[in-house]
Amino acid sequence: MKDIMDTLKYKDKEYELIFDLNVLQDMQDKYGTMTKCLDEAYGKKTGEPSIKAISFLVAAMINEAIDIKNDEKGTNEPPVTEKMANRMLSEFMRNSGDLSALVSKIDDLMAKSLQGGEDSKNE
Repeated sequence: MKDIMDTLKYKDKEYELIFDLNVLQDMQDKYGTMTKCLDEAYGKKTGEPSIKAISFLVAAMINEAIDIKNDEKGTNEPPVTEKMANRMLSEFMRNSGDLSALVSKIDDLMAKSLQGGEDSKNE
């Protein structure tokens, strides 16, 4: 597994998204498996994406990036709440009109990480 990063813009600030073992553990703690979490996010059972699952993923991935930055640079940036993640989702929907694009972005990030992708921004 390789730490792979991407970004999500919200109110003129770029938030880093990272997928690593800590995020995977958060997913397993909340949903049991990564597959169940993604199925929920994609809305495989209900036919519509789960805002709750997507905001959880966005918050978990941003907060892991914030934790890494705080550890490495000695900063004290506060974590993002799921409520703030929902605001980010609202802005993303206003700009793109489609949450599935964000879920696909998250899914691609996870796939690259699990495959040991080489285009990490965290090297």
